[in-house]
Amino acid sequence: MLSFRVGIILVCDALGAEMNGSRTLMQALGTSGAHVIKPMIYENDQNTFMNMLVSYYFKAEKPRSFPPEIEATVNFFKKQKNISKIGIIGVCWGGCIAQHIMSGISLNNSPFKSGTNSGV
Repeated sequence: MLSFRVGIILVCDALGAEMNGSRTLMQALGTSGAHVIKPMIYENDQNTFMNMLVSYYFKAEKPRSFPPEIEATVNFFKKQKNISKIGIIGVCWGGCIAQHIMSGISLNNSPFKSGTNSGV
């Protein structure tokens, strides 16, 4: 069990697709004491998702901001749960998204303490 409060954002796949193991992963992380949220990113905005993937693969530009769902989750962790240590995990296409988000931020003012991905 963790001795401090941790929030983890799990980005599983594009367009709200459900991964078989995402619930199991969330439960395992939750059992360790982490608060885990899997926001529905790009559920209604496929163009934003495609723009992020094109930018990621062609290194066209770094992201200028977080997707609104990520921003809302970070704010929820900070304001509602009083969590200051936040990480992001990306799996499958979500791994590309997580890496893209981490590549475009200054680590000095980032809300994320760590990030990892297992992308496509």
